[in-house]
Amino acid sequence: MAENATVARPYAEALFRVAQAGKESFNLAAWAELVAELAQIGAHPEVQAFARNPKASDSDIVAAFKALVKTPVNTEATN
Repeated sequence: MAENATVARPYAEALFRVAQAGKESFNLAAWAELVAELAQIGAHPEVQAFARNPKASDSDIVAAFKALVKTPVNTEATN
């Protein structure tokens, strides 16, 4: 199985490119705050159990994360 860092690297690089090209209202600092908050949410055991539930669709999981996050979520973040 691939290492987490190997799997995550392309996503992190893509996110960094989007954050650099972002508007002033959602700049690199705003992305950093959102990613940190998402990491805290994703580390919660109940959230992990929900995300692993085969009955939970991708859209259900995205909606749950959006409901739990305090930082504003733009279209790029949703994607």
